[in-house]
Amino acid sequence: MSLFQRKHYQLGIAADHLVLLHVGTNPAQDKSLLAELPFSASFKQPQTLLATVEQLFTSHSLAGSRVEVIIADTWARYWLVDPPTNVASLAELKTCCEARFEHLYGDAVRDWQVIADWQASNTFLAAAIQDGHRPVYK
Repeated sequence: MSLFQRKHYQLGIAADHLVLLHVGTNPAQDKSLLAELPFSASFKQPQTLLATVEQLFTSHSLAGSRVEVIIADTWARYWLVDPPTNVASLAELKTCCEARFEHLYGDAVRDWQVIADWQASNTFLAAAIQDGHRPVYK
C-alpha cells in the first residue's frame, strides 16, 4: 500500500441510524466500525442529519479521505421515466415523472427532492432524496 493513498471510509445512512466504517486495503474483508449513531426524532429534519454527519466527519478527522456514502431506500429512490410522445412542456414532463414515482413507490412526491436530466424525447433516470418539504426539481 502506498504511503500517499488516501484513507477510505464508508458512511451508511440507514432508516434508523448512521454507521461509519474504516475500509482497509481489502474492502471485502477489512472493515472496522468507527461509529454508530441511532436516529432521534429530530433526524427527520435534513439540517439535523447534515449537522450530525458533519460532526461525525470532524470528530474522526476525515478531511482529505475518500468517503463512500451508502443511502438506504428509506431516504433515496431512483426510477426510469419514459415520457409520452405528446409531452409539450417541462411542466408536463415533471407531472409524468411524479406520476411514475407515485405509481412505483406509493408515496407522494411532495416529501422528496427530485433530480433528473430532463429529456422529453428519451427515457431518462430520475432520482429523489427524502426532503420533508415540497419537491425541488434540478
